Parts: sequence; structure tokens; C-alpha cells
Amino acid sequence: LPGRTPAAKCAASATRGDVSVLVGRCAPSAWLWGPSASTPRRGVPAIRDYYAQTLKVLGKPRIVLREHYARVIGEASIVSGTYSVVRPGSEALGRHTIVSVQRQGEWLIVEHHMSLAVQ
Repeated sequence: LPGRTPAAKCAASATRGDVSVLVGRCAPSAWLWGPSASTPRRGVPAIRDYYAQTLKVLGKPRIVLREHYARVIGEASIVSGTYSVVRPGSEALGRHTIVSVQRQGEWLIVEHHMSLAVQ
């Protein structure tokens, strides 16, 4: 179900501006490639800093998932698709891929890549 995928949980947390929930879904050794990052953020503290800074710049955007595909391969999942970052008077389209692993019944993000889509 889309509402239960890591992407849906990340989108909802980002829309609320809840950095703690965003990073709470990451494995300790997770990597994040954000659209404004020239290098990956490695580990939860670096990912927390990235989200806090990005949300500070963006204000309180609404994150809307568009196309959305989830595949489960054993104890790993790959979720990919498109999303929009909606702010008053603007909307930016992006693409994402999230790789998660299942640990003790929870899906933890190990790799998250986001990029802006060329329109």
C-alpha cells in the first residue's frame, strides 16, 4: 500500500517538518543524496543536518507523491517514482529512489536519492 511505503512516510514527515521522524526511518549507516547536495550525506547526524537546513530554506512545503513503484526483494525494498514540492506560488517536480532493509519487522532506509526532474 502506498501509504505504508518509506516514500509515503518520508513525504508525510517532510510536509509536517518533522526531521526527527524523517531520520528515525534511517539505518545508522544510511546515505542520502538530496537534490541540493553535491555529495551524499552519510549517517543519521549528517542526514538530520541536511533535512533541517533544507526545510529551513523551503519553509513548510507540501510533498506530494506522484508516480510510485515499490518492489520487495527478500528483506530489501526499492521504492521509486516522482514527487512534487509544493509551496505557495511554485511547484517543483523531482524523482526519488529509496532502498530499505527490513530489520526486526521495521523497514530502515539505507539509501535515499532525490533529484529534480527536468521539465
